[in-house]
Amino acid sequence: VRHCAAASIPALPVRESMLVHVLAGRLTLTGGAEDGASAEFAAGETAYLRRGGVVGWRTDAGTRLLQSRYASP
Repeated sequence: VRHCAAASIPALPVRESMLVHVLAGRLTLTGGAEDGASAEFAAGETAYLRRGGVVGWRTDAGTRLLQSRYASP
């Protein structure tokens, strides 16, 4: 379980595929420069990040995340 402060991380390549489940707070994911789309995830929701994608992160203070990384083809 990852406890997060309010933070904003610029879009970077995803090195490993992962599932990110929001336990509390809010997570906003943004696409890279060519995409620019964003999606918000609240408590109880799960995001899938594919290896090789470009994603930026933003969290509210007190956000708690459960991350699971795994190998994918």
